[in-house]
Amino acid sequence: MGRDALVDALETIARDDLIDLEDALLEYGPFTVDERIVGIVDPDWWEAEIAPALDADEATIEAAKRAHDRQAETLLRDVGPEDYRHADESYDAIVAARPGTPETE
Repeated sequence: MGRDALVDALETIARDDLIDLEDALLEYGPFTVDERIVGIVDPDWWEAEIAPALDADEATIEAAKRAHDRQAETLLRDVGPEDYRHADESYDAIVAARPGTPETE
């Protein structure tokens, strides 16, 4: 996995509207932080929904998932509700631009 492959995967996820948070979210969230929406999803969701839409190898998909998890943790650490934190080890996160922000219009 190279840097360019990861960047391409992250850009595709953001640009191609691969995230349907209403279908993906478990009981946690979505949480709105700044101009982002953070959703806590079942780990299998990445493999079932995101991976097939990307032209990427397994290592790149795993790196993209980790990037979303880390971004969610960073966004929620100081402003997020306490109840999501017990899920951080058994669930994954997905981060998307909030509808109506300039990058989504």
